Amino acid sequence: MKNGPRIVVSTLIVLICLGACYWIISWSKTSKQKTMNEAAAIEIIKNKFPELKNYPSNQQPQKIVTTEKANDGWYIAFIQEGSGRPIISAQCFFVSNDNNIVKIATFDPPINDPARTISPKTCRAATPNDTSLNLPNGYIELIEQIDIIPKPGNLYVLAGNSLYETKDPGPSAIGTSIAWGLANEFVYRTGLRNVYKLPAQSVRSTQQADWYEVEFESQNGDKTIRIQVDVQSRTLELIE
Repeated sequence: MKNGPRIVVSTLIVLICLGACYWIISWSKTSKQKTMNEAAAIEIIKNKFPELKNYPSNQQPQKIVTTEKANDGWYIAFIQEGSGRPIISAQCFFVSNDNNIVKIATFDPPINDPARTISPKTCRAATPNDTSLNLPNGYIELIEQIDIIPKPGNLYVLAGNSLYETKDPGPSAIGTSIAWGLANEFVYRTGLRNVYKLPAQSVRSTQQADWYEVEFESQNGDKTIRIQVDVQSRTLELIE
């Protein structure tokens, strides 16, 4: 019984030490996240992509860097300007607070495009004449790569430049080829890419004009999903 108080005190000391260690580790992680600043995020991208080392630059053609702060990191655009053309090209990235890099898209406007600025978050024109799609209610525009699993019944529209690349030529017929490419892009831009194999395993026409059905097999080979594609409007819908 004499050892009882000692045991209690020892236990309390151990618990206090464990609590202090947990607090220090948590504070360290939080501190690291808070120390991510604009300059550090830009430098992380430059180290990963050496071709961007000379951004920004006032030499002609001018190169500029624009940023947009997010809660979990930075959106950053590396923009190449030109003589007589506001923007020749741009590359957009997201750098998370834990130093992970995601390439959002590239922006390659036509020669007569009036865009003078772009959004680092979407890598698309940010001008009064913005070319954003005017979508009806219920449509969701996919511009960049995300990890969210699409919901059946929602209608999705692909916008911006293609992100998915494959050497597989796909179907030879024009309609099925377009549908196959759009469905692959859809899976690649969403969390479906983590579950299903790319590229799609089959595509077929439906009774609706311009609508096609594209099928993907899971990475484990135990299930499939079907995606309906309207090749005219670039609209896609996940079918259970």
